[in-house]
Amino acid sequence: MAYPRATWVASEFPHRRDRWTTHAVIQALAWAAAVSGQIVEGVPTVGVGGRSLSIAGGMLPESTVWSSLERLREREGSPLLLIERGVDQNPDRYALVPAPEAQTAATAPDPGSEVMEVESVQPAWSIIGWRHRIL
Repeated sequence: MAYPRATWVASEFPHRRDRWTTHAVIQALAWAAAVSGQIVEGVPTVGVGGRSLSIAGGMLPESTVWSSLERLREREGSPLLLIERGVDQNPDRYALVPAPEAQTAATAPDPGSEVMEVESVQPAWSIIGWRHRIL
């Protein structure tokens, strides 16, 4: 089963070379939200800095993380919503909202379905190549 945010990245950026790093940034945010975030009105929120996302994203360059976050914040229908801009040493706070295709699906969750685990991105992918993560 694919992560809803992963399918959003694949559908929104099918021919961009940076779609793999964009997916890694969203996965790092999801992992940070699962580990240390909060649930506000049913939506996962997290305050995390760029350096932490860089490490959780599999040792992505920090500049890549910031450019991906900027592109995601500006994209209409993005599953990433900036809810509070960081000041000084306080990080930006983000909400991970359902992707538009997840909102249109009016199916109730199956009570017997498993809870998905979210992990940080293995740093080995920075050596192997981000595009090979699809395998």
